[in-house]
Amino acid sequence: MDDQIKNIFIETKCALCETDIHDHKLYDANFEPQDLSYEVFSARRLPDRLHYRIVRCHRCGLIRSNPVVNEQQLAKLYAGSHFTYESESSFAAETYAHYFKKALEHVSAPREKIRLLEIGCGNGFFLKKAREHGVREVFGVEPSQHAAKWAGEFKSRIHTGMFGPGLYPENSFDMICAFQVFDHVSQPNEFLKNCWKYLKRDGVALFINHNIGSLPARLLGQDCPMIDIEHPFLYNKQTFKKIFVNNQFEILKVFPVVNRYPFAYWLKLAPLPRQFKKNLIEQFQKSWIGGLPIRLAVGNMGLIARLI
Repeated sequence: MDDQIKNIFIETKCALCETDIHDHKLYDANFEPQDLSYEVFSARRLPDRLHYRIVRCHRCGLIRSNPVVNEQQLAKLYAGSHFTYESESSFAAETYAHYFKKALEHVSAPREKIRLLEIGCGNGFFLKKAREHGVREVFGVEPSQHAAKWAGEFKSRIHTGMFGPGLYPENSFDMICAFQVFDHVSQPNEFLKNCWKYLKRDGVALFINHNIGSLPARLLGQDCPMIDIEHPFLYNKQTFKKIFVNNQFEILKVFPVVNRYPFAYWLKLAPLPRQFKKNLIEQFQKSWIGGLPIRLAVGNMGLIARLI
Protein backbone atom coordinates (compact mmCIF):
# COMPACT_ATOMS: atom_id res chain seq x y z
CA MET A 1 0.00 0.00 0.00
CA ASP A 2 1.60 3.29 -1.08
CA ASP A 3 1.73 6.40 1.11
CA GLN A 4 -1.08 8.16 -0.76
CA ILE A 5 -3.44 5.23 -0.09
CA LYS A 6 -2.31 4.92 3.54
CA ASN A 7 -3.09 8.58 4.16
CA ILE A 8 -6.80 8.13 3.53
CA PHE A 9 -7.09 5.87 6.60
CA ILE A 10 -7.12 6.95 10.24
CA GLU A 11 -6.98 4.99 13.49
CA THR A 12 -10.05 5.08 15.75
CA LYS A 13 -10.52 4.75 19.50
CA CYS A 14 -13.45 3.46 21.50
CA ALA A 15 -15.99 6.31 21.61
CA LEU A 16 -16.90 5.40 25.21
CA CYS A 17 -13.54 4.54 26.77
CA GLU A 18 -11.51 6.89 24.52
CA THR A 19 -8.70 4.36 24.16
CA ASP A 20 -7.78 1.34 22.05
CA ILE A 21 -6.00 -0.64 24.77
CA HIS A 22 -9.04 -2.84 25.43
CA ASP A 23 -9.54 -3.79 21.78
CA HIS A 24 -10.15 -7.39 20.76
CA LYS A 25 -10.17 -8.18 17.04
CA LEU A 26 -13.35 -9.80 15.75
CA TYR A 27 -12.75 -9.78 11.97
CA ASP A 28 -10.02 -8.76 9.54
CA ALA A 29 -10.70 -6.19 6.82
CA ASN A 30 -11.81 -7.86 3.59
CA PHE A 31 -11.41 -5.18 0.92
CA GLU A 32 -8.71 -3.33 -1.01
CA PRO A 33 -8.49 0.49 -1.05
CA GLN A 34 -9.45 0.50 -4.73
CA ASP A 35 -12.78 -1.09 -3.77
CA LEU A 36 -13.90 2.20 -2.19
CA SER A 37 -16.47 3.72 -4.51
CA TYR A 38 -19.64 5.82 -4.62
CA GLU A 39 -21.66 2.63 -5.14
CA VAL A 40 -20.25 1.00 -1.99
CA PHE A 41 -21.28 4.06 0.04
CA SER A 42 -24.79 4.29 -1.42
CA ALA A 43 -27.54 3.72 1.17
CA ARG A 44 -29.48 0.44 1.11
CA ARG A 45 -27.37 -1.05 -1.69
CA LEU A 46 -27.35 -4.78 -2.24
CA PRO A 47 -25.10 -5.98 0.64
CA ASP A 48 -21.62 -6.89 -0.56
CA ARG A 49 -20.17 -7.87 2.85
CA LEU A 50 -17.24 -5.44 2.62
CA HIS A 51 -15.98 -4.20 5.97
CA TYR A 52 -13.00 -2.72 7.76
CA ARG A 53 -11.09 -4.53 10.49
CA ILE A 54 -13.71 -4.95 13.23
CA VAL A 55 -12.85 -4.78 16.94
CA ARG A 56 -14.75 -4.93 20.23
CA CYS A 57 -13.77 -2.96 23.32
CA HIS A 58 -13.50 -5.52 26.13
CA ARG A 59 -14.16 -2.85 28.74
CA CYS A 60 -17.52 -1.49 27.50
CA GLY A 61 -18.53 -3.81 24.65
CA LEU A 62 -18.66 -1.15 21.91
CA ILE A 63 -17.94 -2.58 18.44
CA ARG A 64 -16.19 -0.44 15.86
CA SER A 65 -14.05 -0.40 12.73
CA ASN A 66 -10.35 0.40 12.99
CA PRO A 67 -8.87 1.94 10.89
CA VAL A 68 -11.42 3.80 8.74
CA VAL A 69 -11.22 6.29 5.87
CA ASN A 70 -10.72 9.88 7.03
CA GLU A 71 -13.49 12.47 7.17
CA GLN A 72 -12.45 14.23 3.95
CA GLN A 73 -12.50 11.00 1.95
CA LEU A 74 -15.75 9.93 3.60
CA ALA A 75 -17.42 13.21 2.66
CA LYS A 76 -16.40 12.71 -0.99
CA LEU A 77 -17.72 9.14 -1.04
CA TYR A 78 -21.09 10.12 0.44
CA ALA A 79 -21.36 13.22 -1.74
CA GLY A 80 -21.09 11.05 -4.85
CA SER A 81 -23.30 8.23 -3.55
CA HIS A 82 -26.61 7.41 -5.22
CA PHE A 83 -30.19 7.54 -3.95
CA THR A 84 -31.22 3.99 -4.86
CA TYR A 85 -34.12 3.27 -2.51
CA GLU A 86 -36.95 5.50 -3.74
CA SER A 87 -39.27 2.48 -4.10
CA GLU A 88 -38.63 1.56 -0.45
CA SER A 89 -38.69 5.09 0.99
CA SER A 90 -42.47 5.15 1.49
CA PHE A 91 -42.20 2.04 3.67
CA ALA A 92 -39.34 3.55 5.66
CA ALA A 93 -41.34 6.76 6.11
CA GLU A 94 -44.24 4.75 7.56
CA THR A 95 -41.99 3.14 10.15
CA TYR A 96 -40.26 6.38 11.11
CA ALA A 97 -43.56 8.25 11.36
CA HIS A 98 -44.90 5.63 13.79
CA TYR A 99 -42.06 6.24 16.25
CA PHE A 100 -41.99 9.96 15.48
CA LYS A 101 -45.51 10.27 16.86
CA LYS A 102 -44.33 8.69 20.11
CA ALA A 103 -41.38 11.08 20.32
CA LEU A 104 -43.66 14.08 19.75
CA GLU A 105 -45.29 13.33 23.11
CA HIS A 106 -42.07 14.51 24.78
CA VAL A 107 -41.80 17.81 22.88
CA SER A 108 -43.13 20.77 24.83
CA ALA A 109 -43.77 23.10 21.87
CA PRO A 110 -47.12 22.98 20.01
CA ARG A 111 -46.81 20.96 16.80
CA GLU A 112 -47.35 23.93 14.52
CA LYS A 113 -44.40 25.70 16.18
CA ILE A 114 -41.98 22.75 16.32
CA ARG A 115 -38.74 23.19 14.37
CA LEU A 116 -37.40 19.82 13.26
CA LEU A 117 -34.05 18.80 11.77
CA GLU A 118 -33.51 15.42 10.13
CA ILE A 119 -29.90 14.34 9.62
CA GLY A 120 -29.45 12.08 6.59
CA CYS A 121 -32.81 13.00 5.09
CA GLY A 122 -32.35 11.50 1.60
CA ASN A 123 -34.83 13.13 -0.77
CA GLY A 124 -36.98 14.41 2.11
CA PHE A 125 -39.39 11.46 2.28
CA PHE A 126 -39.66 11.66 6.08
CA LEU A 127 -39.82 15.46 6.10
CA LYS A 128 -42.99 15.08 4.06
CA LYS A 129 -44.42 12.72 6.71
CA ALA A 130 -43.51 15.17 9.49
CA ARG A 131 -45.43 17.87 7.63
CA GLU A 132 -48.44 15.54 7.43
CA HIS A 133 -48.29 15.23 11.23
CA GLY A 134 -48.55 18.99 11.68
CA VAL A 135 -44.87 19.95 11.96
CA ARG A 136 -44.42 22.83 9.52
CA GLU A 137 -40.83 23.94 10.09
CA VAL A 138 -38.78 21.02 8.77
CA PHE A 139 -35.13 21.05 7.71
CA GLY A 140 -32.66 18.40 6.60
CA VAL A 141 -28.99 17.60 6.11
CA GLU A 142 -28.05 15.15 3.36
CA PRO A 143 -24.52 14.35 2.11
CA SER A 144 -25.62 12.73 -1.18
CA GLN A 145 -25.94 15.28 -3.95
CA HIS A 146 -28.02 12.82 -5.96
CA ALA A 147 -30.55 12.35 -3.13
CA ALA A 148 -30.87 16.08 -2.40
CA LYS A 149 -31.39 16.78 -6.10
CA TRP A 150 -34.70 14.87 -5.95
CA ALA A 151 -36.02 16.58 -2.82
CA GLY A 152 -38.64 18.62 -4.69
CA GLU A 153 -40.40 21.13 -2.44
CA PHE A 154 -37.91 20.43 0.38
CA LYS A 155 -34.78 21.10 -1.64
CA SER A 156 -34.41 24.67 -0.34
CA ARG A 157 -34.66 23.37 3.24
CA ILE A 158 -31.92 20.75 2.89
CA HIS A 159 -28.23 21.45 3.46
CA THR A 160 -26.33 19.27 0.99
CA GLY A 161 -23.17 18.11 2.76
CA MET A 162 -21.97 16.44 5.93
CA PHE A 163 -23.55 17.25 9.29
CA GLY A 164 -21.30 19.35 11.50
CA PRO A 165 -20.77 22.67 13.31
CA GLY A 166 -21.78 26.03 11.92
CA LEU A 167 -24.73 24.91 9.82
CA TYR A 168 -27.41 26.48 12.05
CA PRO A 169 -27.53 28.83 15.04
CA GLU A 170 -27.38 27.20 18.45
CA ASN A 171 -30.71 26.34 20.13
CA SER A 172 -32.48 26.20 16.75
CA PHE A 173 -34.54 23.01 16.94
CA ASP A 174 -37.15 21.37 19.15
CA MET A 175 -36.35 17.92 17.70
CA ILE A 176 -33.52 16.24 15.81
CA CYS A 177 -34.12 12.93 14.03
CA ALA A 178 -31.54 10.55 12.57
CA PHE A 179 -32.76 7.33 10.98
CA GLN A 180 -30.17 4.67 10.10
CA VAL A 181 -27.49 7.35 10.31
CA PHE A 182 -25.71 7.15 13.67
CA ASP A 183 -23.81 3.92 12.95
CA HIS A 184 -22.49 5.61 9.76
CA VAL A 185 -20.79 8.28 11.88
CA SER A 186 -17.04 7.92 12.47
CA GLN A 187 -16.90 10.60 15.20
CA PRO A 188 -20.07 9.92 17.23
CA ASN A 189 -19.19 12.11 20.23
CA GLU A 190 -18.64 15.13 17.99
CA PHE A 191 -21.87 14.31 16.20
CA LEU A 192 -23.85 14.31 19.47
CA LYS A 193 -22.12 17.46 20.70
CA ASN A 194 -23.34 19.24 17.57
CA CYS A 195 -26.85 17.87 18.11
CA TRP A 196 -26.70 19.18 21.68
CA LYS A 197 -25.77 22.66 20.42
CA TYR A 198 -28.49 22.79 17.79
CA LEU A 199 -31.26 21.57 20.10
CA LYS A 200 -33.21 23.91 22.36
CA ARG A 201 -32.72 23.27 26.05
CA ASP A 202 -35.80 21.03 26.29
CA GLY A 203 -35.16 19.57 22.83
CA VAL A 204 -35.72 15.91 21.95
CA ALA A 205 -33.63 13.53 19.85
CA LEU A 206 -35.12 10.53 18.01
CA PHE A 207 -32.56 8.06 16.63
CA ILE A 208 -33.16 4.71 14.93
CA ASN A 209 -30.30 2.44 13.92
CA HIS A 210 -28.98 -1.12 14.03
CA ASN A 211 -28.71 -3.18 17.21
CA ILE A 212 -25.57 -5.32 16.99
CA GLY A 213 -26.70 -7.09 20.17
CA SER A 214 -29.90 -8.38 18.55
CA LEU A 215 -30.49 -12.10 18.03
CA PRO A 216 -30.16 -11.98 14.20
CA ALA A 217 -26.82 -10.14 14.51
CA ARG A 218 -25.50 -12.65 17.04
CA LEU A 219 -26.61 -15.64 14.96
CA LEU A 220 -25.21 -14.36 11.65
CA GLY A 221 -21.88 -13.05 12.98
CA GLN A 222 -19.67 -11.78 10.16
CA ASP A 223 -22.44 -12.55 7.63
CA CYS A 224 -24.77 -10.03 9.28
CA PRO A 225 -25.50 -7.04 6.97
CA MET A 226 -24.70 -4.75 9.92
CA ILE A 227 -21.02 -5.71 9.57
CA ASP A 228 -20.48 -3.27 6.75
CA ILE A 229 -17.94 -0.73 5.52
CA GLU A 230 -20.53 2.04 6.01
CA HIS A 231 -20.82 1.31 9.75
CA PRO A 232 -17.71 2.48 11.65
CA PHE A 233 -19.52 2.06 14.99
CA LEU A 234 -22.15 -0.52 15.95
CA TYR A 235 -24.20 -0.27 19.14
CA ASN A 236 -26.20 -2.53 21.39
CA LYS A 237 -28.82 -1.15 23.80
CA GLN A 238 -26.27 -0.53 26.56
CA THR A 239 -23.63 1.25 24.47
CA PHE A 240 -26.34 3.20 22.62
CA LYS A 241 -27.68 4.59 25.90
CA LYS A 242 -24.24 5.20 27.37
CA ILE A 243 -22.93 7.38 24.55
CA PHE A 244 -26.00 9.63 24.83
CA VAL A 245 -25.63 9.88 28.61
CA ASN A 246 -21.94 10.73 28.17
CA ASN A 247 -23.00 13.61 25.95
CA GLN A 248 -25.46 15.14 28.42
CA PHE A 249 -28.70 13.58 27.23
CA GLU A 250 -31.40 12.08 29.44
CA ILE A 251 -32.64 8.76 28.05
CA LEU A 252 -36.44 8.75 27.83
CA LYS A 253 -36.91 5.45 26.03
CA VAL A 254 -35.03 2.73 24.15
CA PHE A 255 -37.17 0.35 22.12
CA PRO A 256 -37.07 -2.36 19.43
CA VAL A 257 -38.11 -1.23 15.96
CA VAL A 258 -40.44 -3.22 13.72
CA ASN A 259 -40.02 -2.49 10.01
CA ARG A 260 -42.48 -3.06 7.16
CA TYR A 261 -40.91 -3.65 3.75
CA PRO A 262 -41.72 -5.64 0.58
CA PHE A 263 -40.58 -9.25 0.50
CA ALA A 264 -37.99 -8.43 -2.20
CA TYR A 265 -36.30 -5.96 0.16
CA TRP A 266 -36.02 -8.51 2.98
CA LEU A 267 -34.58 -10.95 0.47
CA LYS A 268 -31.86 -8.39 -0.31
CA LEU A 269 -30.64 -8.65 3.30
CA ALA A 270 -30.55 -12.46 3.36
CA PRO A 271 -27.09 -14.06 3.81
CA LEU A 272 -27.02 -15.66 0.34
CA PRO A 273 -24.36 -15.61 -2.42
CA ARG A 274 -24.52 -12.19 -4.08
CA GLN A 275 -25.18 -13.21 -7.71
CA PHE A 276 -27.67 -15.91 -6.72
CA LYS A 277 -29.50 -13.42 -4.53
CA LYS A 278 -29.51 -10.78 -7.26
CA ASN A 279 -31.09 -13.24 -9.72
CA LEU A 280 -33.61 -14.35 -7.10
CA ILE A 281 -34.64 -10.75 -6.34
CA GLU A 282 -35.11 -10.02 -10.05
CA GLN A 283 -37.43 -13.02 -10.35
CA PHE A 284 -39.50 -12.12 -7.29
CA GLN A 285 -39.80 -8.48 -8.36
CA LYS A 286 -41.68 -9.68 -11.44
CA SER A 287 -44.33 -11.34 -9.26
CA TRP A 288 -46.81 -10.07 -6.68
CA ILE A 289 -44.84 -11.86 -3.96
CA GLY A 290 -41.88 -9.49 -4.38
CA GLY A 291 -44.05 -6.50 -3.52
CA LEU A 292 -45.86 -8.17 -0.60
CA PRO A 293 -45.32 -6.00 2.52
CA ILE A 294 -44.05 -7.93 5.56
CA ARG A 295 -43.52 -6.63 9.09
CA LEU A 296 -40.38 -7.91 10.83
CA ALA A 297 -38.21 -7.03 13.81
CA VAL A 298 -34.77 -7.95 12.50
CA GLY A 299 -32.37 -6.02 14.69
CA ASN A 300 -33.16 -2.31 14.66
CA MET A 301 -33.66 -0.19 17.77
CA GLY A 302 -34.71 3.34 18.56
CA LEU A 303 -33.91 5.87 21.25
CA ILE A 304 -35.71 8.98 22.46
CA ALA A 305 -33.57 11.34 24.55
CA ARG A 306 -33.75 14.90 25.89
CA LEU A 307 -31.08 17.41 26.83
CA ILE A 308 -30.18 17.45 30.50
